[in-house]
Amino acid sequence: MTTSRIVKPVALAAVAVLLALVPYTWFPGFGLLPDYTGAAGSLSLLSKVMIMAALAVTFDLLLGQSGLMSFGHVLYFGVGAYAFAMLLAYTSLTFWVAAALTVLLTAGLSLLLSLVALRVENIAYSMVTLAFAQVGAVAVARNYFGTGGESGLRLPTEKIPALFVGLQNTPNVYWFSLATLAVVVTAAALVVRSRFGLSLRGTRDNALRMRVLGYNVYGLRLAVSVVASTLAGLCGVAYVVTIGGTDPDAVGLMLALSLIFMVVIGGSGSLVGAAIGGTVYAFLDMRLPAVGDGLDAGSVPPLVAHLLGEPDLLLGVIFLIVVFVAPKGIVGIAEAAVAKVRARRAGPLRVVLEEDFR
Repeated sequence: MTTSRIVKPVALAAVAVLLALVPYTWFPGFGLLPDYTGAAGSLSLLSKVMIMAALAVTFDLLLGQSGLMSFGHVLYFGVGAYAFAMLLAYTSLTFWVAAALTVLLTAGLSLLLSLVALRVENIAYSMVTLAFAQVGAVAVARNYFGTGGESGLRLPTEKIPALFVGLQNTPNVYWFSLATLAVVVTAAALVVRSRFGLSLRGTRDNALRMRVLGYNVYGLRLAVSVVASTLAGLCGVAYVVTIGGTDPDAVGLMLALSLIFMVVIGGSGSLVGAAIGGTVYAFLDMRLPAVGDGLDAGSVPPLVAHLLGEPDLLLGVIFLIVVFVAPKGIVGIAEAAVAKVRARRAGPLRVVLEEDFR
């Protein structure tokens, strides 16, 4: 039973509509959000969460759909962020032209690097992609090409459209992030549902058999790498718009490992699962420290207080629990629950059919 049969496109469209209406609501955050749902702080947080969910979906095209364990996927997210910010800061290009050019640059870089990385497989491929990512991280940290170093690079306000500037326009930034998520999910879904996506899953499950059948495994992997990386670059552009500048952590090893966390806890091989995993991770990563700081000393056991104060440690514990208890992730748990419900509903019907047959 596939996730697409459980979560229908109509349901996803309904979720998108509900998310689009969030800026018009005023519900309590219940600790998950810093304020009411329609407040600027909550919308800003939700914008970042949606970008991380979209980024997780792009990574699932590699890990979940193609079986490619890339540690360098974060590089293209960082390229999207930094190339866009640098084009605005150091050239006369307009906002939308810079965004379009950034996506094209990300696609081109992905093609060049993937041509090299995909010459090897398995752990060697992972190490090559990690090396590429580390080169990017060093370039950012040492302020090569005007990246801003550890301080990052702020977007020039005069280059940003007025609808994205100021607290009063936070809903517009939120909708921009939502649109990015919708574009990424739609593009990824078109890939997965196509014959190309079926071929990718074949290479994931048995690359040797696909080669024997006459498929160009190298070409398939190259194509999906470029698609996934280009979409990651788009996420990088949206992320910069959301936070108003670049973040050196956007090309760091921690984010690369976090992508694996997102896909695994959500459900590897499921776009919906990857989006859910990205959402869960982003919420925990950004809200756990705030929740821990808001607790009174002595109101919770010391162990709980320590875990809340160390979100990375708590996330690591959650990761281990999911791997051992629910290896198919959150979506796997949901699929199992739906299967049980359907089996119970079908049980009496089977009895009636058997009695009629007799």
